[in-house]
Amino acid sequence: MSTKSTVNKASYTRHSAQYKQESLKLAQQAEELSILKNAATYFAQQLKRGTNT
Repeated sequence: MSTKSTVNKASYTRHSAQYKQESLKLAQQAEELSILKNAATYFAQQLKRGTNT
């Protein structure tokens, strides 16, 4: 999944393309879930107030 590399005495981890794709997909899913959570909270508040717009 990852390998250690050194450049100019600095150590860093180089991740595979598959790892990067999976990480990006998870980040996008987390963003979508956050948007849905915010929308659900907004609509729940609207229902409590009695305004349904």
